[in-house]
Amino acid sequence: MNAQKGYLGKPDKKNIPQLCSLCHSDPTYMRGFNPALPTDQYQQYLNSQHGILLTKGDSKVAVCTDCHGSHNIQPANMATSKIFPNTIPATCGACHSDRNYMKSYGIPTNQLELYQTSVHGLALFEKGDRSAPTCNDCHGNHGAFPPGIKSISHVCGTCHLSQAEMFIASPHYEAFAESSLPQCESCHGNHAVQPTIPAMLGVGEGAFCIQCHEESSSGYHIAKRMKAKEDSLIAKIDLSDSLLEKAEKAGVETSDGKFLAKDAHDVLIKARNSVHYFSLEKFDQIIRAGYDLADLAIAEGRSALKEAQNRRLALAVISIIIFIAAMSLYFQIRSMEHK
Repeated sequence: MNAQKGYLGKPDKKNIPQLCSLCHSDPTYMRGFNPALPTDQYQQYLNSQHGILLTKGDSKVAVCTDCHGSHNIQPANMATSKIFPNTIPATCGACHSDRNYMKSYGIPTNQLELYQTSVHGLALFEKGDRSAPTCNDCHGNHGAFPPGIKSISHVCGTCHLSQAEMFIASPHYEAFAESSLPQCESCHGNHAVQPTIPAMLGVGEGAFCIQCHEESSSGYHIAKRMKAKEDSLIAKIDLSDSLLEKAEKAGVETSDGKFLAKDAHDVLIKARNSVHYFSLEKFDQIIRAGYDLADLAIAEGRSALKEAQNRRLALAVISIIIFIAAMSLYFQIRSMEHK
């Protein structure tokens, strides 16, 4: 423990990133442990919001040991690690959910609480889906920084690729850019992203379209017509499901109809996804196939119910014939016994 021999003692927090970089920024040295490990973490950290504040003398910001631990450092793919997907929200939340600790920064402290209720949080914590995005997927890890208006859409697009491509091809893309509006976040939010529901589309209560489009605008009427078409397909699918369920309970084979109804529902999902084009023409091209499939499913359901009715009628007729035959035989036997 001789300082002259290089003993450091307990490192000062502000020196920890540079200390860790003595090994982790040396490609030759790190290649002996894991050639796949990046060696630019320190440079990324210096460019991050944490690193920028640290160089300004802010000792409260996160350094390597706050996220990775000190003596208990574990690989990121181990469940006991502080940076395992399931534990990253809690690791970040240790600071960002502490109101007193974050008070001087003037930023919200409810991000973790909101994330836990989001579709991403539920997928991670309840379904165990470790591919669900966590804090570092959107903000970065060593280079953590608040996403900008333009960058947030690129972050979402890494997973939701088709929706991002549709939005770029839509008239909203340029309009949002001119108004300096975030793309995905404007409708879906950020930390509290919720599952999409039918009420989001249209001009009714809870619809996002009316937040920007007035009743006299073309966007308002396009949204209204899209919603009407969607509701029409939903009604057809519900009717087919109801008919097929009744027929199945009556003992009739309904697998063909169920396949058609499922295909119609798949078209409904595809049509909802195509809303990101914000084009009535493209929406109509997709959803029209759903009408045809739903109509076929309805026809299958009605045919199956008719078959069930015919079976009941045939059973009733046979039952009457058997009853008459039985009564006739009964009276013949009585007549013979009487003689």
